[in-house]
Amino acid sequence: MLGSWGVVPDVVAGHSVGELVAAHVSGVLGLSDAVGLVVARAGLMQGLPRGGAMVAVGASESEVAAQLVGREGEVSVAAVNGPESVVISGDESAVVEIAGYFEGLGRRTSRLKVSHAFHSPHMDAMLEEFRTVAKDVTFGVPRIPVVSTLTGRLASGDDLRTADYWVEQVRHAVRFADAVRTLESERATTVLEVGPGAVLSALVTHSAEQPDTTVAVPAVRGGRPEPEALVTALGTLHFRGVAVDWPGFFSATGARRVVDLPTYAFQHQPYWLRPDIPDPAPVENSLFRVEWTPATPPAPEQAPHWAVLAPAEWSTEALPGAERFARIADIADAVASGTRIDAVLVAFPVRLPSEHSVDGPHRALVLAREWLAEERLSDVRLVVLTSGAVAVSEGDDVPDLGAAAAWGLLRSAQSEAPGRIVLVDAPSVTDTWLAAVAVGEEPRTAVREDQLLLPRLTAVPENGSAGAGPGAEDVDAASPPGAVWGSDGTVLITGGTGALGGLFARHLVAEHGVRHLLLVSRRGEQADGAAALVAELTGLGATVTVESCDVADREALASVLARIPGERPLTGIVHTAGVLDNGLLPAQSAERLESVLRPKAEAAWHLHELTRELDLRAFVLFSSTAGVFGAPGQSNYAAAGAFLDALAQHRAAQGLPATSLAWGVWRGRGINADLTDRDLSRLARDGFRPVTEAEGRVLFDRGVASGFPALVASPLAATAAVSGVRVAGVSRDTTTEAAGAPSLAERLADLSEAQQERYLLDMITTLVAAVLGHATPAGIAPDRPFRELGFDSLTGVELRNRLDAATGVRLPATLVFDHPTPAALAAYVRAEAAPEAMDAVRSVHDELDRIEASLGEIPDDDEARSGISVRLQTLLAKMVASEDPTPREDHIAAASTDEIFAFIDTQLGRAAG
Repeated sequence: MLGSWGVVPDVVAGHSVGELVAAHVSGVLGLSDAVGLVVARAGLMQGLPRGGAMVAVGASESEVAAQLVGREGEVSVAAVNGPESVVISGDESAVVEIAGYFEGLGRRTSRLKVSHAFHSPHMDAMLEEFRTVAKDVTFGVPRIPVVSTLTGRLASGDDLRTADYWVEQVRHAVRFADAVRTLESERATTVLEVGPGAVLSALVTHSAEQPDTTVAVPAVRGGRPEPEALVTALGTLHFRGVAVDWPGFFSATGARRVVDLPTYAFQHQPYWLRPDIPDPAPVENSLFRVEWTPATPPAPEQAPHWAVLAPAEWSTEALPGAERFARIADIADAVASGTRIDAVLVAFPVRLPSEHSVDGPHRALVLAREWLAEERLSDVRLVVLTSGAVAVSEGDDVPDLGAAAAWGLLRSAQSEAPGRIVLVDAPSVTDTWLAAVAVGEEPRTAVREDQLLLPRLTAVPENGSAGAGPGAEDVDAASPPGAVWGSDGTVLITGGTGALGGLFARHLVAEHGVRHLLLVSRRGEQADGAAALVAELTGLGATVTVESCDVADREALASVLARIPGERPLTGIVHTAGVLDNGLLPAQSAERLESVLRPKAEAAWHLHELTRELDLRAFVLFSSTAGVFGAPGQSNYAAAGAFLDALAQHRAAQGLPATSLAWGVWRGRGINADLTDRDLSRLARDGFRPVTEAEGRVLFDRGVASGFPALVASPLAATAAVSGVRVAGVSRDTTTEAAGAPSLAERLADLSEAQQERYLLDMITTLVAAVLGHATPAGIAPDRPFRELGFDSLTGVELRNRLDAATGVRLPATLVFDHPTPAALAAYVRAEAAPEAMDAVRSVHDELDRIEASLGEIPDDDEARSGISVRLQTLLAKMVASEDPTPREDHIAAASTDEIFAFIDTQLGRAAG
């Protein structure tokens, strides 16, 4: 296929069995002989006794070789993949011992998932039989140069062309790092990896002596559709100067030219592809945890004027001098009547974990809907105070799970109406701290021991862990399959017949050796695809039980758990069940909130209570990034997700196994499978990429092995637009006006009325284009209704938020419906922001006042005073001439400097009144 598109290699190389493919491409082996050697090699290896081990060690070849002296019959170097990357292979005890030595030095090790110890003494028993097969092969002369990974050098003489060579190639180390450096010496600085993934591309990057020059390009990337990955690779090769037959590539499509390139490169819009440099760890920046970091906020210039919202049972001792109100409407009335109120404090009543189910999120829903609906309070901040809603350090408990769920809901309220609600979690606060958070820029804070803390998103490094957690002692991300899950017990998966439930059922069976599954869903065996899923899992060696059960029904769930056989007790839980009922806060209700909480949050609580006395190895909850960051239109799902994260931290504090994974959007999977291209485009603009199945499986394993109870599992750009939880180490990057920059009113003040309208219309159409995912605003007609442009309630909120940030003007959530076209919206914003017409006479007097004050500071310098007097004489002459064109004696011109200053003192002094 690549050859049909004009991509022909100048030199080839292969890693391990891949060297047989390289020999075929070069012409050394015909297709039948190459396939025959691959089949014989694999069959003979698989016929050997299973056992042994292979471990990748972060050490140099010489360091490793020193540990192998005298043990050559037990263990060998299997591969040298980089300057500090060596794989050892052989007897398990010897390999583990040597790996342990390097671990003691602080070196990274990772055990490979293999059935045999390849490239080691364990292969000796099959070598002679393989030699016999290889002697029957006809070897040709290479048409394309080959770099041997047996020698690390360019193949010459009988290399690749004898049976002995291929026997040695099976037994001895793969010298891939040397091969990469040989490729560089042959000026092969663009390396195309043709294989099932990007593993070798990462190794090329690590081994290259000139990594800025030598670039590896994978033809296939794990987690990406193969056509997309291959076309990306072709584009990268083209960018690197490799000849690609593009007419041949497009010949079967009927396309003649995809894009009319500009005659002047880079004019207005970039068209050129950037190289897709392989990432050695494709999901390294997809697993995060929230850390609370100390901060010292600037003291407010002026303390805010407070009020306290204190309905029945919501009392607080904070701010004893502030006026108390029982209702939000009463506060709005006070503001409307002229009472100055800058911020309102409301304190959530503290609840025990067992009281979680109704109180917190339902109270938060009522509060948020009433507050955001009251436009008279649009310039007043609501500060919500909780205690025990967040865990700020590892091992902390979250005693108030209801308040934690309320935080999730209110995070979404913040994303729907930025700047109007602030969250604070503290056992006690001072007036000083409250003032700082009320006027500050951070929407979420915690206070512990008189220290202000801010949430920051921190990447969890590969193999990073919080230490051995309950049920996962001494387990890390490099552990062998089944180390956490085991094969002797039963694993329960809620939502087990759904898309994600099925995905991870297969994963647990195929990759972790789980042999007993209990799949629970509302429809059970009647669910679409259930029978096929059971057949597939059974074919993989598992026994599968499917139960119909509403997991939010405690009695029904208890009955299901009671039926698990004693000989294979429950040892693991994966809770994937959940539903969506999206809608902005004004459209939400207690019923809609409850319908989302039941299968996700309440079911998780039942699972916790019903199994807390069992010897579980894993308790995995599928949460959502909506609960961590907030998401417009997903306040109910955010509440459920935040509850799951808090429950996992609550369990961990009690010594129980727990992992809550806050997933982002899945690519074509789960309850987000019906997202539109516009939805995906919006997510991409905000720095989010959908999770692929391959990435999801890796993140699942890393998350469970990490020991951290609450994690974010989503491919996320460092500058992603996550509300309230910034990525650690990344500076704030927002569209808000910089401190000291002119306000919108000041910018408009220097423009004519027509210029003001043009300025605002340009701003609005640019923002509309960004929200809709258009490259430019050229197609946004000023008089075309927003509904016809494709706006809905969510995109309307996004436009309002962007316009708020760009203008500094607080605008209503119903903006695009109240002002249905860009032109109407521009007129509305101008009316809200444009300064009132200034009295021209008063303006002149104000300027003269400033001049008068400045004149008193002028030193007695005749030259300076003379220069100023000349300018004043000129101004006065112009004013007099404009009043009466009749010629008259020029007293001004004849006046002396002292007379001019006296005239200013007596005639142009400060205006009275």
